[in-house]
Amino acid sequence: MWQDSSLQRWAAQFRSRRPILAGGSVVFAAGLVGLAIAPNLSSYFAAWAVLGIGMASGLYDAAFATLGRLYGAAARGTITALTLIAGFSSTICWPLSAVLIEGLGWRKTCLAYAGLHLVIALPAYLLFLPQSPAVTDEPQLYEGIVAEETRAPQRPGLFVIVACSFMIGAAIRSVMSVHLLSILQAHGLSLSAAVSLGTLVGPSQIAARLYEVAIGHRFHPMWTFLTAGCLITVGIALLPLARPAVVFGIILYGGGVGMMTIARGTVPLALFHPSGYAT
Repeated sequence: MWQDSSLQRWAAQFRSRRPILAGGSVVFAAGLVGLAIAPNLSSYFAAWAVLGIGMASGLYDAAFATLGRLYGAAARGTITALTLIAGFSSTICWPLSAVLIEGLGWRKTCLAYAGLHLVIALPAYLLFLPQSPAVTDEPQLYEGIVAEETRAPQRPGLFVIVACSFMIGAAIRSVMSVHLLSILQAHGLSLSAAVSLGTLVGPSQIAARLYEVAIGHRFHPMWTFLTAGCLITVGIALLPLARPAVVFGIILYGGGVGMMTIARGTVPLALFHPSGYAT
């Protein structure tokens, strides 16, 4: 009897997704400590592998799955709010990192960030994240929002299409994030001009997410996904053109990336029912 009840309590705790995010903070801290003390290149790469596990369990996707589990079909608003707040992360952390590296060096900066994960993020997950879902998994509660037959186990083809779409989009955005400045310089812009134009991406993302908060939530998430894809495509296509078109292209690209982040969280929720969302 005691073992059964303990297992039930453990299962309820795990279903809350709290251990996933809390564990992600611990893994992040371990990876950052590994970077800080890495004596050679192989251990440096090993630390980055640990950080990759932390990213998979502690960034957007894990957070979206947690919100979907907690709030069910009503999670779209909280997902949008999360992406809106997180859009300022680079605005805060890039200058903070620069200050810390200048004053402490990069190794001690890694240790400082590891400490933030353990002192701030970990207790926040454990203390403030609900242990149990705010909604039930009963399918009848979501009638009119998504048909039961669209859940992932019954529609593996749809699941593959969504997964491939997100994978291709993520690859394109990753390449653009790394090489955007080089692309701009290759078309005749100076480094300073390329950096200045590149800074338009962040505000464009925030503006697109504000649009989602104000208006976009009235439409099906697939429209957010399609709009984001079109904005990214047109934005990239404008990059090889003359200066005014380049500026417009970067704004469109940044807006598309901002909306696509929301779509990553809301499209699976709408297509696969909250009970199949984390999968």
